[in-house]
Amino acid sequence: MPSIVNQIETVQGDINRCEKRLDKLERKLRLQTHSDEERKALKEEEKDLRKQLDQNNKSLKNLRQENRKSMVVSVAILVLVLAGYYFIYKPYQ
Repeated sequence: MPSIVNQIETVQGDINRCEKRLDKLERKLRLQTHSDEERKALKEEEKDLRKQLDQNNKSLKNLRQENRKSMVVSVAILVLVLAGYYFIYKPYQ
């Protein structure tokens, strides 16, 4: 099972690829002339890419939230360990 950080990196890579493809597609639609059928196909691909981009952004948001939760748990455990160490070994000083 990949870690949250690896999943975040994967989703960010997917987002970057979608954004680059979307940029190329938008540029192609603006700068070149196309038949109605080609334009319709390009618009449909653009719509699909935007949908995929939205899904990836939502997924990234959820992964980052999960990563924050993990970090908070890690910090809480660290504080408990340090507090335990402080209370156990302080009387011997």
